[in-house]
Amino acid sequence: MRRYPGEYVALSGGRVVDHDKQDEALAARMFRKFGNAAFYIGCLEQSPTVYEIPSPELAA
Repeated sequence: MRRYPGEYVALSGGRVVDHDKQDEALAARMFRKFGNAAFYIGCLEQSPTVYEIPSPELAA
């Protein structure tokens, strides 16, 4: 949070390997660097964004 507040960070192997203000630009770089290897991208926010998505089972 201190180094990249409000930015997206990419984690691989338990370490921050890249960061950017735009998630799509970061993802594109990560795929170029790591290909299909596992990595995680998350936004560093003081209050996390919460999305409420209704269950498809409730739509029936």
